[in-house]
Amino acid sequence: MKQFFITFIMLILPISFSYSQGIYMQGYIDCGTWYQARNDKRSGILEASIQGFVNGAAIGSEIEIWQSNGVKTSPQTLFLYVDNYCKSNPLSNAYEASIAFINEKTNNAFNKSQKLLPKK
Repeated sequence: MKQFFITFIMLILPISFSYSQGIYMQGYIDCGTWYQARNDKRSGILEASIQGFVNGAAIGSEIEIWQSNGVKTSPQTLFLYVDNYCKSNPLSNAYEASIAFINEKTNNAFNKSQKLLPKK
């Protein structure tokens, strides 16, 4: 269990992003990696990463995502959304899919909130 948490932290730490010029992800999960891990039933760490990404987006934007519009959404729905997004956009990545999920869940409120951030 300790090794799982160390691995999880090691994967999360290198992630960085900048909203001023779109989103740049270092160490992102490309759709090929996502698909292979899901197909091999070894995607737990990747699922935890994007679930944490969505949680962080909710906290950072102060916008309800998981229960937006009074409809509770499970993490499994997020994972299915990423599966379908990556199938339609194979050159994309799991974080862009997660942002599309967030924007769909919040009627684009998340995207609008990010445009209000001061540019660096």
